[in-house]
Amino acid sequence: MRKVFRTLLCGMVLYTVGYASDTQEFIDSVGQTVHMPTQPERVVVDDNSTLFLPLYELGVPVVGACFLHPTAPPFIYALENQFKTTAQKLGVTNICRAFDTVANIKKLTPDVYIGDTDKQHTDKGTLVRNLSKFTAVYLQDTTTYTPERSLQYQLAKVFHATESYDTLNTAYKKRLAQVRAILPFDPSTKTFAYATV
Repeated sequence: MRKVFRTLLCGMVLYTVGYASDTQEFIDSVGQTVHMPTQPERVVVDDNSTLFLPLYELGVPVVGACFLHPTAPPFIYALENQFKTTAQKLGVTNICRAFDTVANIKKLTPDVYIGDTDKQHTDKGTLVRNLSKFTAVYLQDTTTYTPERSLQYQLAKVFHATESYDTLNTAYKKRLAQVRAILPFDPSTKTFAYATV
């Protein structure tokens, strides 16, 4: 009996350790505790440009995204012209191709759904609640960040891709220095405005 008990106890301990090492806990941008796999293999995003492109650059396995106007054109342009590929070649499914978005996402069996924080304040709040029934839901603030703590940097921490981020950031700074070198003025003495149309 003692032998059986010890065997069961060891099994429980090993299961607990294995479970703990396969999952991670995060506090997302809206303060909710999110449990997700340590290395997610199937990620779905509710956006294509703001969330998908930074994740794609980091090497995160995104299997679904929303390709709806008006954000789809720049997304498609970036994939085809900057990365020389397409969503179809990458195997990324359009989760917004029909009205039942929840069903489309569920078919993809995602490990985690990455959404914008505004989804909790709109009619998509219902979408988030429904998704929480079968997958982890992580809401990311996509508007409040700095060059030192960029959106891509924050996503890199969630997906353990900080090395990839550092490589990308180094290359970005090199390109930035090259652009500054050919400007006919010192950019540090100017104020620039940025607008998205």
